[in-house]
Amino acid sequence: MSHQYKEADKYFVLNDNDPYLTPIYISLPTPPIATRIAGYGKPIEEQRFERVKYPPRLKALENDVMRELKRRETIERDFRINGYTIYKAFWDKLDTYYEEYQDEIKWIKNVWWHRINGYWFYNRGKPTYITGWHFTYLNFFYLGEAGQMPDYRDRDRRWFLAQKYALECTETFQDYDKHGKAKKVDGEYRMVDKGKRLFYGCVNSKGRRMGDTTKALVPYHEMGAMTTGGLCGIISFGGDSSESIFEKKFVPAWQKMPIWLKPMYSNTNKPSVIDYEPPRNIYGEEGLGSTLDAASTAGQTAYDSKAVNFLLCDEEGKVKTLDVNQRWSTLKRCLQEGTIIKGYSIHPTTVEEMEEGGGKQFFEMMENANFYKRIIDSGQTFNGLLRVFFRASDGRLGFIDSYGYSVEYEPTEWQKEEGFDRGCFEVLNNEREQLKKIGTTESMAEYRECQRKDPIYYMDSFVTETGGLRFDYLKIGEAMDRLHITTKARRYDITTDPSEPDGVRYLIPNEEGKFLVSIDLPPERVNQKVRTLEYDPIQGMDTWTWRPRDMKTFIASGDPINYFNAGDIKRTGKKFSKVGGVVFWNRDNRLDPDEDPRKWESYRTVVTYLYSPNDPKEYLEDLLNMSVYFGAPMYPEINKTAIWEYFIERGYGGYLLYDLDPMTGRKKNKPGCYVGDKSEGFDLIEFYTKYRLHKEEHLELLEEMDSIKSIQDLTKHDLLAAFMCALIGSKGQYASLVEKFNTDVVDLGKLRSLF
Repeated sequence: MSHQYKEADKYFVLNDNDPYLTPIYISLPTPPIATRIAGYGKPIEEQRFERVKYPPRLKALENDVMRELKRRETIERDFRINGYTIYKAFWDKLDTYYEEYQDEIKWIKNVWWHRINGYWFYNRGKPTYITGWHFTYLNFFYLGEAGQMPDYRDRDRRWFLAQKYALECTETFQDYDKHGKAKKVDGEYRMVDKGKRLFYGCVNSKGRRMGDTTKALVPYHEMGAMTTGGLCGIISFGGDSSESIFEKKFVPAWQKMPIWLKPMYSNTNKPSVIDYEPPRNIYGEEGLGSTLDAASTAGQTAYDSKAVNFLLCDEEGKVKTLDVNQRWSTLKRCLQEGTIIKGYSIHPTTVEEMEEGGGKQFFEMMENANFYKRIIDSGQTFNGLLRVFFRASDGRLGFIDSYGYSVEYEPTEWQKEEGFDRGCFEVLNNEREQLKKIGTTESMAEYRECQRKDPIYYMDSFVTETGGLRFDYLKIGEAMDRLHITTKARRYDITTDPSEPDGVRYLIPNEEGKFLVSIDLPPERVNQKVRTLEYDPIQGMDTWTWRPRDMKTFIASGDPINYFNAGDIKRTGKKFSKVGGVVFWNRDNRLDPDEDPRKWESYRTVVTYLYSPNDPKEYLEDLLNMSVYFGAPMYPEINKTAIWEYFIERGYGGYLLYDLDPMTGRKKNKPGCYVGDKSEGFDLIEFYTKYRLHKEEHLELLEEMDSIKSIQDLTKHDLLAAFMCALIGSKGQYASLVEKFNTDVVDLGKLRSLF
């Protein structure tokens, strides 16, 4: 048997092994001398976490106290057992027999020390530290009505360590870019101590049955039982769910806690609220004055204007009736005094469907808790929380060895000896691969359900459902993951110079710009236009106008808003919605003669525009500038006239793209297409998702593809609607007809050059 012990870890890692998240490395305390670490001297094969041994005489004393109180209650009419009488009877008896219980008192002191400072033990040869909250959870926190004690899991160790870090952290980054993103200097992050707490708590998405809600009930109790005044509360996606957590999870565990772990309280042993103070009819005694309860509503005013020590904000990814970000903005003020953070909050959740449920709002909450993006002056994340993600394969029931380690990837030699032949990650991933191979609408819906309920990557939690569309959602998800990490697209604004008489447009780099651009055009290729006579459908006659010199390379489209003037907005109370616009690179047979669409360089999005304007003319001018700069004829939706009427009014009617009448071969009277029958457009998008997403660089377009649930849902997806029109227009023949009369066509073979 081996005594070859290992060195203690110097740090632990959060958010590791995920393509979207940047790992967080957090220092661990230095271990004490080896002989003071639990398990010292045992062979490493026998070293694992063991609960502290409860002294039999101490347990007998507690039982004697309760028997005497029950006997007294049957004899004395006015006597009732409550938290105060239990507390008094136990400590009076221990004080009376102080000399006889020296060993038990010493044991209680040691437990209290570990309760506050944490606990070290050897785990298969490695000195391992757990926090005081984790120590209390493992030794004294029975799990709900079943009354079982929790097992040690390494995943839980890291979960509690994350809470400890967020509770105590006063350090932040010294160096940022202008958007608050931390940046390295000479390859390292430099840190600075602000001298005050920076986090209100932790927020984490998770898989099912990980027990994070139950674990959060330990600090819920400890911050009420070890601080004076204030409130510890529970708020969930409904008042009933909050009260259920209190009554079914917390109260049974609290009832079984040792007498000496609970302060004086006024309640009976089956409370609906716990008040750590003496009963009202007791005078001369002073309690902590803290309260533990559950909110009767999910609303943001549940704890408003109260001094709160702790909040468990449970299942925020399932809240459908309100925006949890707005609620948190109100609730976090209850945890502070002035600018000083006093309380603490934990936000664990699985995530419901992004549109119908609260997933979209919770995703925003997680993004605003990015450790590496801070408010520069305060050093806090954008919402004051710390984002934590644990894979569903980490700590999964059935994949935990006898030492509490997760069997997540390739099993270790000792894990193989314990009967594990593969890791949980492989099992969960294989299930998904099987569903993907089946490829039916039903199997893909189940695939996405697996992602959301048992996320093995951070973004799995936030996938959406679909309504029978045949898009290749797997490839959409893979493309989104790629673009979350790196993208060639950059943001710009497009402006004009008033001194230029012919309306030259300029592309201006701007990290907050309206246009996302993924192609680099040479200077001689932009702003290329010619004067021509075109039919004006408004005046019913030919007029001189501008048109692109090259009608075939690009096509533009836009999806206009429904409210066009300030009077409409004032009357209806509605605001301008976001407007979508695209420039699409048509397939160029000269550049891409191969018939395999996966090999094409052309036939992809090169510009996207998704913006909520202050005035309708702002977005109309933006779309015009986009078309002129890139030389992209505009192919709008016919029945929404704002775009094509504006182009004609501004003298750019030649930039409008028309369909040809199949009966006469002439161009139709109005530009663009009708999208009332959307089946053709959805077929084209389906083709694009199958064969072209490896070339797609526009995340905002992919997000709309991923979130649409049905054909009828297109009205909520302005950018996707514009993209659909562009795909339909890309099939048209009108541009080729125009160019028969124009031989001055630019060779675009050099457009392989990207950012």
